[in-house]
Amino acid sequence: MEMNLQRHHVVSDMTGVTGMRIIRALVAGERDPDILASYRDARCHASLETIRGALCGNDRAEHVFALAQSLELYDAYHAKIAACEGRLEAAVNALTVRAKSPTSLPKPRFGQKPTGATAFDFPGRAARRARD
Repeated sequence: MEMNLQRHHVVSDMTGVTGMRIIRALVAGERDPDILASYRDARCHASLETIRGALCGNDRAEHVFALAQSLELYDAYHAKIAACEGRLEAAVNALTVRAKSPTSLPKPRFGQKPTGATAFDFPGRAARRARD
């Protein structure tokens, strides 16, 4: 916001592929709106021209520094979350009873993992997917 870049108007999820590519490029020193817009993922609904127009802003050093600090914290939090998920997976696997035939579970409502889903697969889920 301080850099007056209007990424949030053209990229719905700043932590998605397009948003993170642009943020990492800004922190690495890229300022050309054409190059930044080229980091657009194919699934992004905004056009290159729209993204390019939203990426003309004020790149003062203190704003880039604050963005770099925020990105470092974002990466650190994601590393901590991954470590917690690893421990959680180990705990779930230790508690899970291994049956010869897994019980029938209802089909998942979503084809993709919902936002905030764990990075690992719970036991039985893979067997259920193989049957479906």
